[in-house]
Amino acid sequence: MNPAPSHLSHGGPDALGIPPHDFSTNANACGPCPPVLQALQQASVHTYPDPACTAVRQRLGRWHGVDAARIVIGASASELIFRLTAALGMIGQGRQAGAGVPSAHDPLPVRAGLPLAGASPLPPPVVWVPRHAYGDYARAAHAHGLPVRVWDTVRDTPQEAADSSRSGASCPLQLLWATEPSSPLGHTPEGLADAVHTRSSHARQTATVLQGVPGDSPPLWVLDRAYAPLRLSGTDPFTPAALDVVWQLFSPNKALGMTGVRGAWLVAPAACLNDSGSLQAELFGRLQALAPSWPLGAHGEAMLMAWPEPAVQQWLALSLDTLRDWKARLEEGLRRRGWTVLPSVSTFCCARPPRSALEAALSMMRPSDMPTPAADRFTPANQVPDTRGSSTPFGHAMRDAHTPGERTQLALLAMLRQQGIKLRDATSFGLPGWFRLGVRPPESQQALWRALEG
Repeated sequence: MNPAPSHLSHGGPDALGIPPHDFSTNANACGPCPPVLQALQQASVHTYPDPACTAVRQRLGRWHGVDAARIVIGASASELIFRLTAALGMIGQGRQAGAGVPSAHDPLPVRAGLPLAGASPLPPPVVWVPRHAYGDYARAAHAHGLPVRVWDTVRDTPQEAADSSRSGASCPLQLLWATEPSSPLGHTPEGLADAVHTRSSHARQTATVLQGVPGDSPPLWVLDRAYAPLRLSGTDPFTPAALDVVWQLFSPNKALGMTGVRGAWLVAPAACLNDSGSLQAELFGRLQALAPSWPLGAHGEAMLMAWPEPAVQQWLALSLDTLRDWKARLEEGLRRRGWTVLPSVSTFCCARPPRSALEAALSMMRPSDMPTPAADRFTPANQVPDTRGSSTPFGHAMRDAHTPGERTQLALLAMLRQQGIKLRDATSFGLPGWFRLGVRPPESQQALWRALEG
């Protein structure tokens, strides 16, 4: 297992404080959402929230058209990513040990986790992550000692299972993460929609683990839907029936423009309630058992309760019209200045600056002013983290950069940050040389143009 990084790469505030012009986050630039802000101001902070989140789960269940029992509440999307990964790791340990560990909701041993007599030792669960993705998927796997594999298209994972079958090896449990629209690229990953719909026609096969028998062990799928509410073009590629066989992760704070408020939920597959002997049901039980006593604070509860309100959804729809205009201006301005811009259906895009912009930034910086992001040199799956720390806003001194290209890229980041502008280095997403830019208002875009032309 690789060591955990001492510093994590994220957008938003850093050691210099809140950037006045922050392109590094994907939060809705029209926010915060006024109706939700009012709900937060009226939140009851003098009492504990309901630890079972009963009203929240009922409201979100109605919003999704599913049984409220399928809603799993979490402190944040990252907390649920780590909790889901931990639950999978515990099931894997039970399979390897040959006996299950009872959960709080199912006192019986893990029926799906018992290997057959004489079966080969089972490998640990495998976590599949997109090549370009949020780093916490892989980070959670590493934290629990689970191997990470990278997929470029979803066809990669069934092939892996088939290869195991032909070799006669026991297939591990598999967890596959996907984001739609994806981050940082902002598109639907190739083949994802077709693969999810195919699995919906084989729900029982997907839901039931093969008890130590060599063969195809279909992955448990988790769709991160954080950016679905921020889709600016196209439509949702999934049907409700297809989504019934996968886990869905929702975190509305980006769409509401209030990332300082934390709260998220999972919609569990229907098999969690309909098939008590399935792997999905066991994973569901362990998720519940691993939950903290109070997964939400009063403000997180207020945000989730407000999310389905018509006034909130109307505000969001109107904000998307504004964001479309701002995004068109941003992309046009970048292209006019020689940047290469990748297409995206969401409120952010990836762009690569021309060499002239990088060299100009490098010439303007003193060596003492040129820091480098600590975690931004991770591989796409965060498999080889750089664990050195630093007190600078970005993590390391510029002299630690490994290549001339890296030095110029980091010089541009530092030069802009000194002028109150922050971009997101996409190296940690597996895209060295590129930046992810969230849509910001015209005044922030003007500040960016002045800095690039100065």
